[in-house]
Amino acid sequence: GATTADLLDRLDQDVLSLQPALVIASTGKNDLHLGCSPHDYAEGVRTLTDRLAEVCPDSVFMTPLASGKAEVNTHFVAYAEEMLHLLPKAGIQFVDLFHEFEKLSPERFFTFKTPVANEYVGFQAGDIDFIHPNQLGYAYVAKIVLEHVFGLAFNHELFLKNNNTGEMYP
Repeated sequence: GATTADLLDRLDQDVLSLQPALVIASTGKNDLHLGCSPHDYAEGVRTLTDRLAEVCPDSVFMTPLASGKAEVNTHFVAYAEEMLHLLPKAGIQFVDLFHEFEKLSPERFFTFKTPVANEYVGFQAGDIDFIHPNQLGYAYVAKIVLEHVFGLAFNHELFLKNNNTGEMYP
């Protein structure tokens, strides 16, 4: 449930104090659902990426991925547009997960049923969780990051097939 402002409050103590060689950050969906304006979200992203570029150059900032619910994606476009004016930025690698996921079939990635209601997001108990992807969705995120940031090919479908065999090193 953390917003970009919450992450900024903890960035120095929880992340930068550990002197990481690389930070991969993604924030925004909670800003949308908890009432942060698109402008305030973009300002938070600006502050976050400025700080990362200064302390840990070549870190990665990723937009949130598109959700499994069209009206949430339509609402998030205003946030994405505000934030996209900040990039490209020296010292920050950028991955646009939102537009990458928008091209895909959400029914493959959003299959979890939420056990409890969430008034902020609009879930009722038993509804499909249209915010948090399943294992395949997160494997697809890994594919995008590995290809865009590190230039590594990654077959997310094969990874899951091998991962689910029960072997330790498939």
